[in-house]
Amino acid sequence: MNGKFFAKINQIADRIIYLGYMNLIWILFSLLGLGVLGVFPATAAMFAVYRQEKIHKRAINFKMYWSYYKGNFWQSNIIGWILVIIGYILYLDFHLITFMEGTFADIVYSAIFAITIIYLLVLCYIFPVFTHFKLSMGKYFLSALTMVVTKPVQTILIGVVSIFHVYVMLRIHFLIPLFGISVWVYFVTQLSQSAFNKNNKAI
Repeated sequence: MNGKFFAKINQIADRIIYLGYMNLIWILFSLLGLGVLGVFPATAAMFAVYRQEKIHKRAINFKMYWSYYKGNFWQSNIIGWILVIIGYILYLDFHLITFMEGTFADIVYSAIFAITIIYLLVLCYIFPVFTHFKLSMGKYFLSALTMVVTKPVQTILIGVVSIFHVYVMLRIHFLIPLFGISVWVYFVTQLSQSAFNKNNKAI
């Protein structure tokens, strides 16, 4: 019993170290792209290597991460910056709604709020979809939206995990450079992969 217990503790410790290592790799590759061009390919690469580990049981290494980062550099940036633009438009909408009053303002606010929630959930799915399927650019967004609507259980769980992760990171700031992105990507990968239809053509 003690042997199994300590083996489990050792396994958990290895996973924590591994997640910390992945977060440092993400920071390194984000800086490699000068931040503005590095964040999205670094994030997509992390989703890709986590997917390889989960589905194909492949051990993650630096070379694998670099391959995905380099191979998907421009596509992931296009996807990421489209999301940034959409997010900025929603931000402006919330800002403009403060100048409106009355029932119509409440209706518009509710609509924008609902769209923002959907947007955030699509944001959670977009890179798992990107690394799992070979699609045209527009279909990545459509597929991510489809996952939000058709997989409510996984979507709710992803939402809960995301909120909890942000809460913990904001409360315990020193964890951000160690686990700021890697833990979230890890759990979203686990949940999103279970949501994908096995009959779909994955890459």
